[in-house]
Amino acid sequence: PAAGTGAGAAACTSGAAAAATSGSAGQRQRPRRVFCRQLREEEVDAIQNLLLPAALKELCELTSLEFLRVLESNGYLPGLPGRIGFAGALEVIRQVLFSHGLPSPDGVTATAFLEAQSGRRLRAEEAPCGRTLSVDELSEALKDLLLRGGVSGG
Repeated sequence: PAAGTGAGAAACTSGAAAAATSGSAGQRQRPRRVFCRQLREEEVDAIQNLLLPAALKELCELTSLEFLRVLESNGYLPGLPGRIGFAGALEVIRQVLFSHGLPSPDGVTATAFLEAQSGRRLRAEEAPCGRTLSVDELSEALKDLLLRGGVSGG
């Protein structure tokens, strides 16, 4: 997939950012932190380096490997080959971040980024499993999360 540039990526990023900041019943809340804690300067630098074109390829490859590991350990979702649930997707995100020396993401915020990539409506075939993601959707959600975290400092 593309390196997360262009209008499509910007729309996904803004959709995820809106989901991460919106409150219930139309109330506006403070934006949630992307990571479980404020990032140190070297972590912000690491994120910016990960978002460079050459590093994005490695990031996508590592995400794919972790995605396959989750698929193999948890098994395929019934009727949804090549897709994992949000719990598995959060596990992949944590492993990829940890492998680059970054802290765990805020669970609610990370879930908002996953929802933005998986679409707002639950597909009929997903109903027994909840929302699911393909490896490409998960890679885009992770890039969006890193973009937001690198800009906001966590």
